[in-house]
Amino acid sequence: MADKRSFYSRATVAEPVIDTEPQLPKLAASEQTAESFLAPHIRSAREELESYFEKSKQLYISQSDKYYSTEREVTSTLSSLHDKRETLFPNGLYVLTGFLFGSVVARKRGLFVKTISPVAFGLTSFKIFLPNTFDLTFGFVHQKERENLPDVYNKQVEIINKAEELMNKSSQLAQEQEKSFWSYFQNGKKFVADWTGLNVDQVVSGKK
Repeated sequence: MADKRSFYSRATVAEPVIDTEPQLPKLAASEQTAESFLAPHIRSAREELESYFEKSKQLYISQSDKYYSTEREVTSTLSSLHDKRETLFPNGLYVLTGFLFGSVVARKRGLFVKTISPVAFGLTSFKIFLPNTFDLTFGFVHQKERENLPDVYNKQVEIINKAEELMNKSSQLAQEQEKSFWSYFQNGKKFVADWTGLNVDQVVSGKK
């Protein structure tokens, strides 16, 4: 009897497919591709960051120079405005007392008086106790005003000139009125002397 054919007698085994192409070069190529893609971006980001830090440093240096330059200028200006012959202590306290006194005087007054009174008393004290420093300070203020606000400065000069002109006219008018008064007075004396025969210029020294 013939042997039966067995379908399982020869089991078919699938052989693994072996990739004949090497894997290492593929991985290296993949790494090189990623590196070549990221490198420009990383370099650009680093350059931008360095540029940002450099600009920040330059800005800090510039602002610091401006600050210290302004500080030196202000200190030098204040020093030049102070007359060294005038002591700040206790004269400075007297000026401060003037401001405070003005505030106390205007304590129960209106807003305008409350604002003006301390300034008026303070500036008056400043003028009395530190006269040379006062003149230097206001000379400096006028100079800056003339340079930066020429229209305002010219208007102030015009007002001051008109005020001085008015004061001069008033003084001249007063002198003229005084002269007129003395002229009328002399004419009156002469009239009395002519009509009465009295010596009106005689000084009475005492009673008999």
